[in-house]
Amino acid sequence: MHGSLSTRADLWDLIFGDDAVIPEDTPHNAELRKKWKIKCGKALFALRTLISQEYIEHVRDVKSPKIGYGGAYYSKDWIVDSGCSHHATRNVSLLFEVRPHYGKRAIVTTDNSLHPVVKEGNFNVKNDISNAGGVSLKDVYHVPGLKKNLASVSQIADFGRYVLFYPNDVKIISNIKHLEADVIFTGKRKDSLYVLSASDAYVEKTGQSASVTLWHARLGHVGYQLLQKISTKKLLDGVPLFKEIHQDVVCLGCQYGKSHRLPFPNSKNRATTVLQLVHSDLMGPTRTPSYYGFHYVMVLVDSFSRFTWVFFLEHKSETFSKFIQFKEQVEKEFGLPIKCLRTNNGGEYMSNQFLNYCREHSIQCQMTCPKTPQQNGVAERKLAHLTSMCLSWLQAKNLPRELWAAAIQATCHVINRLPPWLGTESSPFEALYHHKPNVSYF
Repeated sequence: MHGSLSTRADLWDLIFGDDAVIPEDTPHNAELRKKWKIKCGKALFALRTLISQEYIEHVRDVKSPKIGYGGAYYSKDWIVDSGCSHHATRNVSLLFEVRPHYGKRAIVTTDNSLHPVVKEGNFNVKNDISNAGGVSLKDVYHVPGLKKNLASVSQIADFGRYVLFYPNDVKIISNIKHLEADVIFTGKRKDSLYVLSASDAYVEKTGQSASVTLWHARLGHVGYQLLQKISTKKLLDGVPLFKEIHQDVVCLGCQYGKSHRLPFPNSKNRATTVLQLVHSDLMGPTRTPSYYGFHYVMVLVDSFSRFTWVFFLEHKSETFSKFIQFKEQVEKEFGLPIKCLRTNNGGEYMSNQFLNYCREHSIQCQMTCPKTPQQNGVAERKLAHLTSMCLSWLQAKNLPRELWAAAIQATCHVINRLPPWLGTESSPFEALYHHKPNVSYF
C-alpha cells in the first residue's frame, strides 16, 4: 500500500508539480535525469492502471505522464480545427448512420503520414452549458489512424454556422442579429482552408485603411483640409475615400514640428517651362550629424513644377560639386538646360569657381539682397516644409535625431507627390512627369 501511494504521488508531481519537465541535459544533471526517467516509468504505469480501457490507446506511446494525462481525455472530445479540411474521428462508435466510404480519400497529418478514410457517418455534439441542441456534424470521416477527433471549421461554416474563437473558449453560433467589431485582418478561404496571406494582403490592407490619422502621418503630417481634398477629388491613387475629417483633431507631431514664424508673402512670378528657374538654398551645419556624417542639406526647387531635389553634404565646400551633379542629372533626364539659378549671398554660391562655371554654361545667377531671404522664399519655405515634416516623423515615432537625413530624403519623396497648396490639384510629380503618382505603397 505504501508503494502504491508513493507511485501515485510521483504521478501527480510529474503532471502538475516541479517534475513535469525532464531536467536539462547537462553533465551536472546526469543523475537527476536518471532518477526522473525511473520515476517517470513508474508514474506512467500508475497512469495506465488509473484510466479506463477506452483511453489506453491515447497514452500507450507517450513519453511523459503530463502528455499522457492531457491526451487521455480526447477520446470523446472534438478539437475545433480551422486547419482541418474535413470532420474526422478514429472512433467509429461515436457515429450514427454509418456507411462505407467508396471514394479514395485519405487524411494527411502533420508528420506527412497518410491515413485512408474507411467509413462515413454523422455525429451530434451536445452542449451541456446552454439550452441549445448542440451541433450536428455531417459526413464525418472514420480514419482509424487518427489520435484525435477533429471538427472542421470550414465544414461547419458550409452549413450556415459561424465559429468564434475566444481566449478561453470557442462558440458555434447561428442566426446572427447584430455583430459589431474592429476588423484587424481579413483572410481568404481557399478550398477548405482559411488562409492569411501576408504577401498579398499587406499592401491591400494598409493601403485601404480608412484611418484619417494614419494617412495624415503617411503623407508627412499633411493638413487635414488638404487631406480631405485629396481624398474627395481622388488626387492621389491609393488614398481611400474619407466620409468626414474633423478639423479639431490635434496631432502632437504637428504641434512640435510645425511651430514657426509667420510665412513670407508668396511671389507672383512663376517660370513657364521646366528648369527655366531653379531656387536653391543650403541648410546647416546641423547640431546632430547624420549616421553617414552629413552636416548640411542642399535643396533645389524647379520654379515651374515645384519639384524638389535634396543633396547631403559633409562640408559646405561640396556645394559646387553637388550642383554640377544635379545639373548633369536633370539636363540629361529632361533634355533642357538650366537657364537661371536663384540663391542667397552665401559664400558657397559666390565663389569664383561657382560663378565662372555658371557663366561658362550660360546660367544666369540671381542673388538676393542682403538680409532679405524673402526674395528666395521658394527655397526657404521648402526647407521649412522639409524640416517640419522631418521633425514631425521623428518626434511622433520617438526616433533618434541621427536619422534626420533619411527622414528628409523620405520627406522630399512625399512632398513631390502632394499638391503644393490648396489652390492646385496637380502635384509637382504630375506637373513634371505628366501622370498622377501612385502612393499605395506608402
